[in-house]
Amino acid sequence: MRYAFRIRFHRSPTDSINIEAPTVDLPSLAPGDRVQLRAWDKDKAVKDSERLVLIGEGFASEETATRAGDLYWRVLLRTMAHVRVGADFGDRAPKGAFTTYGLQWLEAQRGERVLNDVHGMMVFAADPWPRFASTSATALRGVPPDRFERTFRRALETTWS
Repeated sequence: MRYAFRIRFHRSPTDSINIEAPTVDLPSLAPGDRVQLRAWDKDKAVKDSERLVLIGEGFASEETATRAGDLYWRVLLRTMAHVRVGADFGDRAPKGAFTTYGLQWLEAQRGERVLNDVHGMMVFAADPWPRFASTSATALRGVPPDRFERTFRRALETTWS
């Protein structure tokens, strides 16, 4: 059994890492280890993706993958700080949206192993390579037109009085 680590992070929308490809191989410490920076969305180049993933593969144990993930996380933090690209590594983010039963349901639907798409670092068995499940929601609060106009009128009246 081989293990991997995965560090998902969000880069600042006002910064970019100008890599034209969706994936780039990075240097690693040991032969047989593979480290890559990937766009979260496989159809985008790294430079166009605000969500990025650092993947390390080829570790003989969960413990080795965890130690390597911690080391590469520190390397990534230093690199991002040095090149002045802002990044959110999920220190305060929820670690997953799906329950065990939700993941089992997704696995039954897809016919393959599914893990939560953790914002931050995770270590997992790499054989077979899993899919990563995530959800997102954006709330939109609306203001009724009559309230907007009424408030605008009051602000106009109090500004000129």
